[in-house]
Amino acid sequence: MAFGIGLQLLPASDNLNSSTVLEAVLAHFRMASLTVKFDCFNLQTLLEDSLVSQFNMATVTHHRFTVDEYERMIDNGILTENERVELIRGEVVEKMVVGPLHSATVNRINRLLTTRLLALAIVSVQNPIVLNDSEPEPDLALLAPREDFYATSKPKSSDACLVIEVADTSIAYDRDIKLPLYAQAGIQEFWIVNLVELMVEVYRQPLPSGSYALRTDFVRGDMLSALAFSEVTLAIDSMLG
Repeated sequence: MAFGIGLQLLPASDNLNSSTVLEAVLAHFRMASLTVKFDCFNLQTLLEDSLVSQFNMATVTHHRFTVDEYERMIDNGILTENERVELIRGEVVEKMVVGPLHSATVNRINRLLTTRLLALAIVSVQNPIVLNDSEPEPDLALLAPREDFYATSKPKSSDACLVIEVADTSIAYDRDIKLPLYAQAGIQEFWIVNLVELMVEVYRQPLPSGSYALRTDFVRGDMLSALAFSEVTLAIDSMLG
């Protein structure tokens, strides 16, 4: 792990917040032209540990980054496209390593959706969607068509007709973390392609509490249509392979 934030740039104050820390990180990055790399589940932990060491603070407030601060870290090169991270509930978390079965399933569903939907939707693969306090990168998402293909701004929850996560080792994470995130954002339909039980879990009717009112499981031999594209049916066998 290699990470430097230039602690001497931080003010000696007990009222540090995420913006103050971020400004110090950006200033140090610009001055030293550093390439910052980290191997952890959230950047805040590194920042907090450094603050404890520098100021010998008895307690540390757990700060969460806003979407705007996260975007600024990307714009300033602190986070690059090579970093396998995403913003979840204000925390910069490392994405799980995927195996060949996971990758193959994503590729298979991508081709299936692209060939069946044509111009009805944009099939987005492992690209960010901007939510209130998060910027997840779902395995697949069907986005409302836009002429610039979202070149000028990232899609938001209102642009996502359907979000899909492929899950083998990540089933618990997708159900317990991702599902509430998507439901609270008002995403109307969420699928988990469950590679362990060989089925597709379909969640509909999002609730503000962070759950979906309706869950339906589709297994081999079944046909499935997205709510936004009821005229297009997909065979579960063709999704699972």
